[in-house]
This record gives sequence, C-alpha cells and structure tokens, in this order.
Amino acid sequence: MSQWFMARDTDGEQRLMRIRDFKMSSAPIEQIKAEQRRKGFIALDASGKLGVFHSTAHRTLLIDKVTDGPGILALSPRANRVLIESAGKLLPLALDNPHPEVSWSSLWGKVWYENYDEPKYVWQSTASNSDFEPKLSLAPLTYGTLKAAFYAMLLAAPLAVAA
Repeated sequence: MSQWFMARDTDGEQRLMRIRDFKMSSAPIEQIKAEQRRKGFIALDASGKLGVFHSTAHRTLLIDKVTDGPGILALSPRANRVLIESAGKLLPLALDNPHPEVSWSSLWGKVWYENYDEPKYVWQSTASNSDFEPKLSLAPLTYGTLKAAFYAMLLAAPLAVAA
C-alpha cells in the first residue's frame, strides 16, 4: 500500500508523487477503509489479517489475524469500532486508538504533509477550517525557545555585570 499526493519534483513541476509505503503481509489486500476524521486507515487482507495505520505519521499501529479468510470490512465514523463479516459471521471489534498521529518521529523529525512540497518541521496546533491535520513537530518550538533564551542572556548578562 502506498500514499501518493501532489508535490513539486526536482524541476519545480507539480506531479503526483509516491510519498510513503505501508507493508502488511504477502497476501493481497482485499479492502481498505479510511477514517473520516483523521489520516488513518485500516486494511484487511486475503489471509484475514487486519492492519491499522496512520498515513502522516507513517505508523503501523496493529497487524493482527482476526478471521480465517477474506471478509467485508466496516469502520465506524469515530474509528473506534470495526465490523468484519466473514464466512457468514459478524465479528465486532473495539479499536482504542486515540492519538495515532503522535510518535517520536512526528514530534522530532521532518514530516511530509499534504499540500507541502517536501518534509518539514512544522508546528500548527489548530486551524480555522475543518479540513485540518495537526502538525506537532516540537523542533521549531524548542529552537525558538533556545534562541529566545540566548538573546535574553545576551542582553541580561551585560546589564547584570554593569549593575
């Protein structure tokens, strides 16, 4: 499975680019369902394995065999319930996945967000529209804090010595 979106290539042209790959198993993927409110998705393969993924954080959150073969997959609007129909039986599953977008790499590394031309360190906790994805890099906040402390000390040290 791969994530693709429009971004600028090395020539500066907008192109559909392959950004991330997700591996589940060697069995073919039967169904993929996207979360309605976040950038997560679930997949069911032909061997009955269920995978839970978050695309922006490039995280594989779960791969588990839930049924003995392929099935039909449904995901609740809040992405906290999964329903699988296989061999004439319904298998309801609870999914506890409150913050899949948070990982060590998403907090401290560069992340490639949709509508960005390259991976970047970005902090944006809220936005004014509903088509929003939190950007949680702590690198710009840490750099800004250290820079502010440095300039404050640059001003405060001579004042303290002169006093």
